[in-house]
Amino acid sequence: MLDTFCDAFSEDDENKLEYMDYFEIYKNSVEQFLTERLARTLPADFNMDHFLLSVEQMQEQLTDDAVLQNPDIQNIITSIMDFCAFKELVLSRKEAIKLDGLAEVLSITPFKMQ
Repeated sequence: MLDTFCDAFSEDDENKLEYMDYFEIYKNSVEQFLTERLARTLPADFNMDHFLLSVEQMQEQLTDDAVLQNPDIQNIITSIMDFCAFKELVLSRKEAIKLDGLAEVLSITPFKMQ
């Protein structure tokens, strides 16, 4: 999915209005994925809105010690709703695509001496 957004994004400091459209698509896709996966294991009355509200409340209640003990989980959960993290993710993917393309162009074959 990120590949489809890559061409629209640039490393400029200015954020274009269309970036927010892509961010909404991304958030909705992640939300749908999480909802479907969680619905398989959670009770039938699971509600993503309540879950997200709980995450926000949890984030407010976390102490610095708790964050230091488990920073990865908090970073993963909060980055889903963070535009700057999304933009970095898209730009990283864009760079990876460029490098993959460069690797194909510059494929090196071994030289055999006789």
